[in-house]
Amino acid sequence: MTARADTLEWALVQAYQNNPSLNAQRAALRATDENVPQALSGYRPKLSVTASGGFNYFDQVTKTVNQQVFPKEVFYSSLGSDLPTRQFGATMTQTLYNGFQTANRTRQAESGVFGARETLRLTEQQVLLDAATAYMNLIRDQAILDLNRRNVEVLTEQLKQTRDRHLADVEALAVKISEAARVALVTAQHDRVVASYTLLAAVGRLSMQGLGLNVMIYDPQVHYQQVRDAWIGVRTPDGR
Repeated sequence: MTARADTLEWALVQAYQNNPSLNAQRAALRATDENVPQALSGYRPKLSVTASGGFNYFDQVTKTVNQQVFPKEVFYSSLGSDLPTRQFGATMTQTLYNGFQTANRTRQAESGVFGARETLRLTEQQVLLDAATAYMNLIRDQAILDLNRRNVEVLTEQLKQTRDRHLADVEALAVKISEAARVALVTAQHDRVVASYTLLAAVGRLSMQGLGLNVMIYDPQVHYQQVRDAWIGVRTPDGR
């Protein structure tokens, strides 16, 4: 897998759009922005609504004795009823003064936003610098690789001519030079591959999708949707 290093502009655009460190800092800034409306909520009224319900069963048994007859007559009467109960209530409160706590919390939240913006700006500069450096290193290593490849081809041809002329001393020296050139070529190939992957990492393309690897891709959004409404535990339906 080699980096598609078309132009320096391509590398910078890819880094700005896909670099994971930069995307993480952007998400952190969005989370910091949410602290401002939370702090401003201290100025707003609060409304609480309550509701309750119940069910009562009433049963009364009355005993009546008729003493005017003999023997006495006893009568029982029963009275029962269902009594459902419901209660509703609403309360609104408005803070008039809390010792400037809301104002101070708002200023603190806004200062946090300003700091997070500068952190994002610094991260952008570092990411773009790393992308430019990785791109230029790739161009340099590619040029060194081409130079060493041509050097090996020339030395190989010279060694062949030396063998044809049966010059033993010169041939031994040419073999050593050719071997050294091949070592330099392998080193250049190594540097070229490392520079290629370094550029992929700088532009945010060093991932399973970017490399085209045939593996199961973990999607954190799927896990989040599976556990967001769970009352307990973090295990998902598939057991992971």
